[in-house]
Amino acid sequence: MFRPIRHQLLLAALACFLGRPANAIILFGRSAPTDNTSPPTGAFTNSGWEHSVFFDFAGTLVGPQHILTAAHLRVSTNAIARVAGLPHRITGVTNIAGTDLRLLTVDGRFPDWASLYARTDEAGRTAMLVGRGQPRGNPVLVPTDGTNRLCGWTWAAADGRPRWGTNVVRAALAPGESGLGSPAILACLFDDDAGDDEAGTTGGDSGNGLFIRDRDGVWKLAGVALSVEAQFNTIAEGDGFFGSIFDRRGLFEQDEAGAWIPTTNTEQQRGAVLLHTRVSTYASALNAWIAQRPGDIRLLSAASPSGPFAEHPSYAVEPAERELQVSANAEGRFFRVEGSERVEVLEAGTERIRLRY
Repeated sequence: MFRPIRHQLLLAALACFLGRPANAIILFGRSAPTDNTSPPTGAFTNSGWEHSVFFDFAGTLVGPQHILTAAHLRVSTNAIARVAGLPHRITGVTNIAGTDLRLLTVDGRFPDWASLYARTDEAGRTAMLVGRGQPRGNPVLVPTDGTNRLCGWTWAAADGRPRWGTNVVRAALAPGESGLGSPAILACLFDDDAGDDEAGTTGGDSGNGLFIRDRDGVWKLAGVALSVEAQFNTIAEGDGFFGSIFDRRGLFEQDEAGAWIPTTNTEQQRGAVLLHTRVSTYASALNAWIAQRPGDIRLLSAASPSGPFAEHPSYAVEPAERELQVSANAEGRFFRVEGSERVEVLEAGTERIRLRY
């Protein structure tokens, strides 16, 4: 069982403490700005990157009209999620009671989405973490036996680049077990024993996904980034710093009263703790919401005017303007709008086609 921690929600506001923008994924063994900024390949092909949303907020596509994110981000209606080049306006918000999960709804359709991980065997499984961040910041050094021992890195200025990394789920906790309230939690550690791609989450990473490969070979959404153990100090006074620490020995952490005290450690839990809301506990409720098809607008397309017509695989809807957008690769298709007798082409550009119904 993990010891109680003074955890930090992964909000952009945390970085105000440092006077710099928020950031996200930090990698243990890689520091170049371009490291892990393109979709993973090999054993990690299609492991969640392709279903991740990075725009006004972070989240994961989990249905043809739904995005799952963190409730504490407070994403509301009218926010925009840009997916496959199309701007999807959020038209509905559903909070999953007793959790930090928020399900967002659009009136259009996404081309593809992640399934939810429903099994309860997450502990010990390899996890793919996705975030939007930058190279790590300054090294955190602790004097040890006449030398400076590297313990981790501070959080540096954001560069806005999506990044991926891996970790291992160390604990899968039921509601109430985590000591953080009622939600079910997945816990990982940022440590030095899992290779160069070992990932730690940082401020601004809330809402991003943790993915696990299921028995059918498909990577599925198993967690949504919630919080991270991040506030440390090298001395027992002052403001300290936010950072990704893989070895807390010799550092100071804050107690419940805000005083700096020497870190308490075990050899099994030397690194900082990363917490994600556990999806499997709430998968049934989430899938019930996702199965609903809100809105009354369906864009249909066909290769010829006589059909057969079927729902177009990807489109965005602006309900107030009665407009739809599709990508320009839909040129040559014939369109109908279910429930509307008329479709007018407003724009046929190189990147998008705008329609009015």
